[in-house]
Amino acid sequence: MFKNSKARLLAISDGVFAVVLTIMVLGVVVPARPTTALIGITFRQIIIFLISFGTVAQYWMLHQELFSALKTVSVRVMIINFYYLALLSLIPFVTAWLGRALFNRTAVLTFAVILVLVDLVQYLLFRVVMRESEQSPNEHDREEMRSTGMMFLISLSYIVIGGLFPKTLLILVVLGMLMRTAVTHWYRHVHVR
Repeated sequence: MFKNSKARLLAISDGVFAVVLTIMVLGVVVPARPTTALIGITFRQIIIFLISFGTVAQYWMLHQELFSALKTVSVRVMIINFYYLALLSLIPFVTAWLGRALFNRTAVLTFAVILVLVDLVQYLLFRVVMRESEQSPNEHDREEMRSTGMMFLISLSYIVIGGLFPKTLLILVVLGMLMRTAVTHWYRHVHVR
């Protein structure tokens, strides 16, 4: 009689993603006076916003693919998904903090830790969904699983490099996104046809 609703889980997840993607722009402060220094700060905040937006968009792309194989969702999947969404919801906060204190080691490490935690919970969510799926995982599914594992491993380097060289974190995040995209494209081209 009672069962968990996959449609409602996806609806709340898409809602959280939409809100996160939308409110991140609020961290970009419009300069009161268009001085060179204030325009430079605003430009920096826009760059940080775009990088964070791209990161969250990449999470959404993986998330929407993840649930296609499930007909029903277990309580375990729902709980892990809510932890995932909770951590994801912190990205606008750390993005705004980074926009105000780009080279502050604490801000950089907090940003890095949040991304690592999101990547870790995403990886765990993928593992549980693949285990609970009624279908056997195909090559594409296994490639997505490898991709989430790779994202987690790459994000671990954010903490190390961000802690040692805070000025390089955003470059590393962009390189991580590009590397994940390039490896996924290469793998699909070579192995999945």
